[in-house]
Amino acid sequence: MSATKLEAQVRAVNRASAAVNELWPALREACRPLIREKVVKVNGQLTGKGKRLLAILSPTPELRVSHQTSVDVLGWAASATETWETEGGFGRQSICHEVHFCVGHLRDGHLTSLCELPEPLRTDFTVEEVLERRRRLREAQSMYAAARSALSPFTDH
Repeated sequence: MSATKLEAQVRAVNRASAAVNELWPALREACRPLIREKVVKVNGQLTGKGKRLLAILSPTPELRVSHQTSVDVLGWAASATETWETEGGFGRQSICHEVHFCVGHLRDGHLTSLCELPEPLRTDFTVEEVLERRRRLREAQSMYAAARSALSPFTDH
């Protein structure tokens, strides 16, 4: 991955995480009065009451927010897109990072309870940190491969 692509990836991760840190508590509080209300139709779409939650969202072309509802979870996803110039001047590429989060629990489309707020997501990753973590991972993988090789006649299976 070129440095410029990694820079774009780090920006996308940090922006998506920052959006979730802002949206999660806001959506959770907006859902509080909807407990015991039907917010999701049988087809997975939001009901009229559920669509009121969309009013607090302000998506842009670079940041998209969508609901990700399953049978028992009212969830959302924040997706951040960043672009970078490809090597050799062949144009621009884009990379996307999506973070899913649960706002509440559903039963038959009715909101039954709210999810607890987790610790805030990190929004301060740096390219240097990612490169160092990748280096340490390769080192650990090499040590693992050597240890596994030394045990090859004595596998657990």
